[in-house]
Amino acid sequence: LPILTLGFIKLTDMAPLAIAKEKGFFEDEGLSVTLVAQSNWKVLLDGVVSGELDGAHMLAGQPIAASIGYGTKA
Repeated sequence: LPILTLGFIKLTDMAPLAIAKEKGFFEDEGLSVTLVAQSNWKVLLDGVVSGELDGAHMLAGQPIAASIGYGTKA
């Protein structure tokens, strides 16, 4: 199985990730997923940009802002 590490912030809108993990939906799709709590949005984004995280639950504007160099260059 491909192994993925996904970051999240401890808020209720990360529930789909937790439910998918607990119900085995990732495994049904052939994925081995580890969910890793992050301390804040900046740390989460930096983890994705650096490759430490394979993906993340994040604010909708974060990837767009980072791609134009606002806050973090990505």
